[in-house]
Amino acid sequence: MPITRILKKNIFKNFNKDELINYVETGVHQGYSIYQSLEIGFKNIIGVEKYIKYVENTRNKFKNNNSVHIIHADSRNGLEEVFKNKINNIFIFLDAHGHLEIDDSPLEEELNFLKKKNNLIKLLIVDDFYQIKKNSGDWQKNTNLKNILKLSESFFDGEKTSVNEIFYYYGGLFKRKKNSYLIISRNVKFINYNFFYRLLNDIYIYILHKIKFN
Repeated sequence: MPITRILKKNIFKNFNKDELINYVETGVHQGYSIYQSLEIGFKNIIGVEKYIKYVENTRNKFKNNNSVHIIHADSRNGLEEVFKNKINNIFIFLDAHGHLEIDDSPLEEELNFLKKKNNLIKLLIVDDFYQIKKNSGDWQKNTNLKNILKLSESFFDGEKTSVNEIFYYYGGLFKRKKNSYLIISRNVKFINYNFFYRLLNDIYIYILHKIKFN
């Protein structure tokens, strides 16, 4: 799922604009979150996508924007390529699980790799965490919740690590489905907003999917 207004509001609340430089996403799909990372104001945006059709579509959508770079690779290898560049203060959005290979879940491997690079990371966001907890599908069953939580809670090693779950809904007003992000940060408090703001968020996601990208 894309970056929601609830997530945006938390980012703007906790970080200054001059901190919003590097954004890395695994699993770009149709480029929804790439578009929203531009809206937020990130200056250097790197997407890692395994499926060539998604790569080609997303590259075409952002072909006139020099801030967007799409790497064609499995996220396990693509993240290694990203970190060959000398960048830091990185905001990372992990969403490479599921999609076309419905049983594929690289999440634990991604976290293990990123933990070794934690000094370069500002914020880490794991999408679809509510689905992982429900354990109701193929890729969800191939994701070890206990290991994900253990890695998350100790992600920044000696520094104080904050782990928050932020809920959102998607699917339109009449087919609403619940989901959440797992937010991993250095002692930053992310919050869930009230019903009215969540309703605005639902409308925003619906418009983005049905109008902006169609």
